[in-house]
Amino acid sequence: MATERSTPTATTNCGCFKPDMCQNGHWPDNVACNNYWGQNLSSFGHVDTATHHNISADLPVHNLTTPIPGDDSEYIGDLAESFIRRQAASDKPFFLYLPFHTVHVRYIAVEPYVTKYKAMGYSAEQVDYYGAISAMDTQIGRIRALLRDLKIEDNTVLWFASDNGPEDGTPGSTNGLRGRKRDLTEGGIRVPGLLEWPAKIKSHRVVETPIVSSDLMPSFLELVEGKMPDDRPVDGKSILDIINGVSTNRSAPIGFAYHIPGDFDKSYYCAWVDNQYKIFASCQGGKVAKSYLYDLTKDKAETTDLSDKFPDIAKAMVSQLNSWLKSVENSAKNESGCYQVKTSYMEI
Repeated sequence: MATERSTPTATTNCGCFKPDMCQNGHWPDNVACNNYWGQNLSSFGHVDTATHHNISADLPVHNLTTPIPGDDSEYIGDLAESFIRRQAASDKPFFLYLPFHTVHVRYIAVEPYVTKYKAMGYSAEQVDYYGAISAMDTQIGRIRALLRDLKIEDNTVLWFASDNGPEDGTPGSTNGLRGRKRDLTEGGIRVPGLLEWPAKIKSHRVVETPIVSSDLMPSFLELVEGKMPDDRPVDGKSILDIINGVSTNRSAPIGFAYHIPGDFDKSYYCAWVDNQYKIFASCQGGKVAKSYLYDLTKDKAETTDLSDKFPDIAKAMVSQLNSWLKSVENSAKNESGCYQVKTSYMEI
């Protein structure tokens, strides 16, 4: 499980799974998975402020035309439980991508998730924000309990991650990191991640190694002894050695670029994250224009530029980032094997 658009990017929205083994949600645009629920990106759903009902602007699979009572996380949880029970009953393996809308704006929480926050004297904005998170948390707990009840929890890999830092103007906290959503400083891209796999992970561990959602597809394919696609660039790397405790280092850096204009001649931000160091840069014309070097093991708040202190490291990482940006530019122009998914849907 993961939130928002992280896992679809990594797995080509179930493109490596058979249609009856995969279920997707929330963002169905440009996906290969045939089973999905959710709203189209071009038409956001919303919540009626008077009734606290969820109203979908565009739910093509279920053709919902009336408000859904209750919290939207509950509705998503209902669909997830139905799918998991169906797969367990038929003894089929499955991939479930479960993207909760919470706490994407606009969020409105409902009972019983708001009572304790009202009693604590929080503002109306905070009550809705924290209540919506509690609703999602409840549904995640529900699914974990379901896996145990069905006796499939041991060999089910449950992966939770946020997609980005908190939105501006919301109560979300970066705990002192620079930036927020849409920034490539750590406050925009460093998010919590949790992995539960009872058959392999026997005790609690904290992993400091940088991991990105693009690592999911290579990891899952290695797990099931699948073959990596050779018809497209793949940024992610399998992290099974990190999960299994064999290694503490990732095998390749993580690249970020936001927001890339269509012509690539305008300025945008990019970043290159390795096991210890990070390049944060302004980019233009498909290459780095101005860069900063940070040691994330000692300076997660990115307060001290080390470019002058470690010029060789900075130069090498900028060169790697430039090569990656060229690949991104080629993909955006549909060159060098950019992979495009033809969309097809069927009712779940």
